[in-house]
Amino acid sequence: MGLLDGKVALVSGLGPGLGRSVALAFAREGAAVVMAARRADRMTGVAAEITAMGGAALARVTDLAHPQECAALAEAARDEFGRVDVLVNNAFDTGAEYAPLAEADLDSWRRSMESTYWSALGLTKSVVAVMRPQPAGRVVMIGSLATHRPQPTWGSYVGPKAALLGMVRLLAVELGPLGIRVNAVQPAHIFGPTVQAFFESTAAARGVPYDAVYDEAASDTALGYLPSSDEVAGAVLFFACGLSDPVTGQTLNVNAGAWLN
Repeated sequence: MGLLDGKVALVSGLGPGLGRSVALAFAREGAAVVMAARRADRMTGVAAEITAMGGAALARVTDLAHPQECAALAEAARDEFGRVDVLVNNAFDTGAEYAPLAEADLDSWRRSMESTYWSALGLTKSVVAVMRPQPAGRVVMIGSLATHRPQPTWGSYVGPKAALLGMVRLLAVELGPLGIRVNAVQPAHIFGPTVQAFFESTAAARGVPYDAVYDEAASDTALGYLPSSDEVAGAVLFFACGLSDPVTGQTLNVNAGAWLN
């Protein structure tokens, strides 16, 4: 038996990293998986992987910035599978620029807030409407440790993530009487193609070997390495399944002990 047998999970922000890992982890544990992204190509391969393992998947192109599309997505999940048990809000936008506030284009910051914060709230509202008649439900927000150790010029990314994490405790209180748990997973660097490409460009700009850049980032963790998206997905799975029944309103750091040493 899988940890999510008979459950239906909706995962937003499907891409080659954490979204894919979460969707596949859920499918391996028996869940039917509904995926949402603005581009179909990001979901097609993942849906095929789930189908190949004997699972059920629904991929739907959705712009989560529009409340009516959030509602249509939640309704499509209910129409296809009869319910939604788990929502993972993974969609985000880092912002079009990295600049200090004094020099920032605040319209760019607003777009990031729309894609990361307001979209997650809109989707949560729509999914909770489906969860409400059920005895329980789970909502998992994907945060970022950048909110605790912000760097100059990161405002367009840090602001929306901090706002999202701030809602976790409020929603846990509001939705607790419905049996809906609300928690967050807070990674630092998730090692994969995107981070690897960033390290490669950083190494080239500095004129140093790639390993030097990786080792510098890894040295900021207690365990001395950067977790993969599959490892972070394991923490999301914990909040999605019955192992976390008595847990709500919590934010879990999943980062190999980043910034402890």
